[in-house]
Amino acid sequence: MNLNKIIEIANKELKSYLDHAQGYLLLSILVSVLYFLFLKTFFVVGTASVRSLFELLPWILTIFVPAVTMSSIASEKEKQTLEYLITQPITPKEIIFGKILGAWIFSSIGILLTLPLAFIISTIGKIDTGETVAGYLGALILILTLSSLGVAISSFYKNQISAFLTTATVIFLLNIISTDLISINLPVSVSNLLSNLSISDNYFSIIRGVLEIPSIVYFALFIYISINIGITNIEKVRFSKMKAAIIKSLKSLVLILLISAITIYSAGYAKGRVDLTSNKKYTLSQISKDTLKSGDKVRIDVYASNDLPQQFQAAFSELKNTLNDYTAFGGDKIQVQYLLPDDHKAELDANGITPIQFNVIGNDQYQVKQGYMALVISNDSDQSKKEIIPYVNDINSLEFELTKAISKVKESSKPTIAFATGNGEKDLYQDFAALKSMIGSDYTVTTVALPSEETAKVPDLSVYKAIVFAGQTTSYSKASEDAIISFVKNGGNILYMPDLIQIDLQTTSASKNEEINGDLFNEFGIKVNPDLVYDLRSNVPTQVGTESGVIVVSYPFWTVGVLSSENTKELPGTAIFPWSSSLEITSPDWETLYSTSVFGNKQIGTFNIGLEQNLSETDLQTIPLVAISGISDKDKGIMIVAGTTRMFDNQFVSQSRENALLATSLFEKLASEKNFSQISAKNILGSQFKSTTNLQKDLVNYGSPAASLLLLIMIGIARYTKKKRQKHMLEYI
Repeated sequence: MNLNKIIEIANKELKSYLDHAQGYLLLSILVSVLYFLFLKTFFVVGTASVRSLFELLPWILTIFVPAVTMSSIASEKEKQTLEYLITQPITPKEIIFGKILGAWIFSSIGILLTLPLAFIISTIGKIDTGETVAGYLGALILILTLSSLGVAISSFYKNQISAFLTTATVIFLLNIISTDLISINLPVSVSNLLSNLSISDNYFSIIRGVLEIPSIVYFALFIYISINIGITNIEKVRFSKMKAAIIKSLKSLVLILLISAITIYSAGYAKGRVDLTSNKKYTLSQISKDTLKSGDKVRIDVYASNDLPQQFQAAFSELKNTLNDYTAFGGDKIQVQYLLPDDHKAELDANGITPIQFNVIGNDQYQVKQGYMALVISNDSDQSKKEIIPYVNDINSLEFELTKAISKVKESSKPTIAFATGNGEKDLYQDFAALKSMIGSDYTVTTVALPSEETAKVPDLSVYKAIVFAGQTTSYSKASEDAIISFVKNGGNILYMPDLIQIDLQTTSASKNEEINGDLFNEFGIKVNPDLVYDLRSNVPTQVGTESGVIVVSYPFWTVGVLSSENTKELPGTAIFPWSSSLEITSPDWETLYSTSVFGNKQIGTFNIGLEQNLSETDLQTIPLVAISGISDKDKGIMIVAGTTRMFDNQFVSQSRENALLATSLFEKLASEKNFSQISAKNILGSQFKSTTNLQKDLVNYGSPAASLLLLIMIGIARYTKKKRQKHMLEYI
């Protein structure tokens, strides 16, 4: 195969496009349609990404590529120049390669003309470079694949219109076979097969920033098959009918084997992938992979309305991508099915799933719509084990929520949480009755007595997944303390909440508990201080009776703590920490979960919890209230330390939704068999730009299309100048 001859044929093809106005008209139409459809929703979605531009391509190229390739071989046959061409010292393979290369380069120009758009968008938000590169790479691969198909189909015809219609029909079918329109009523196995054979589904895998072996093999074999079809049809012209029939039979056999190979590879038997995104947002954590491959089979039912607003279409698309990753890694352990809510109202009601109200803003109009985007995760062999995500509202933390839910329905027994007793701790069945009722369905909640006498025997703590130390008033024995420390070092989890300041609500007074120092876990680099924290700004208002009636005043000692960690998206943004002490952290192993605002301070030595007093406004600072350690250390247990037990007593768990959610989340960290905190939140949908100036909007809406069309004009001028120079040289010679 002669590369120079291939380039010569490709140049001839390019000239046929770029030396005529029709070529520039085609490119200008392609660019204009892409811009029109992309910009229509860009500012509504508000994401600094060009991915939605590439998502439009399979359908737009359904018309564009056939218009480019229809004349590749058909025109040669129609003009009877193909017979002349094959009499020259050139092979059918070189002809096909040259034709495909020319069509690919010409079509690729239209996509590369949109580069100014990506550059301008990067000025108004943080664009994912890896995802953008993958988008353009995927677009070029798709164009090459469709160009190969177009040239192959063109080799069957003498009439260009017939070639155009056939190519457009085949591309349309390859796109539509994986859509809900076709697969919604088909068995899951058939639906998955169609998805694996769909050209658009394999393409979408690439443009989201992931290069997977099945998709790469799919496109490589698709191109190879198309090339061989084209070569076979040209060889039929060159050789006798008998020889052509033999060649055709051999080629057909090869094609059957290759199609089988596509099916096998695309079905997922070939593994391997490269995540090109900047933060590896499409790479599942190891804990998710382990969870998917172990235990019972799990079924995930997806209830999604088919008329979701545009702002939520991107989220649903990413939901499907994530579930595809789960099925790829989980194999037969994970089964996903998509269900229309209108057809399964009874199931939705039985699972307590209600429609969500979507506030839709677009085209200067405000609308309210209702719809569903819910998940029901259930154990396939035990339907009573079920977890429900009633509304998928945060795609960035979806892996955390989904993996945690799958792990729960696979669990064979409940983890055991023990509340320490025997040293004046708060009573599990009285002080924490609401908390016990809330977590009792997920865990076995019990008590364990730890002695304060040195001669008493310490019970075996290793039988518990987590131990809670809540409000002790006397010290543990040395043997008990040693057993607790050993429990943590051997992988046990603890929640430590000593009340160093005793509160007397009858006299509205407070005093230090002299029996304990809050230094039980001092060797791990943390201590609870004997002080009382208040916050002058971030606090809970309370009602006070006066002669004039009931008034609402701020109570600084009921501090509203603010979430400080960026890696714990499952925790509420705020929670109430009444009469809390501060934490003294001396080890970098600890991460502050909650703290006061910058208007925090503390009373030391002398305490006054009354409403009417002048609290010090000097030395205001952020004060840690809750901290965690052991998330990244697999050998050591998870330790959570808080400055108060009252945040989880009956009053605050029952009356504060945030405190109830905090309790649920912290106990999940403590009692789960797996450390799901290792699953970090991911910026899947891309950087959101909250506001843009009019200049930035004009640059995107008008500047980028103008720049693209200007580049096209420059290409035309350059081509015209070169052609004119060549003409003058010929005249001179």
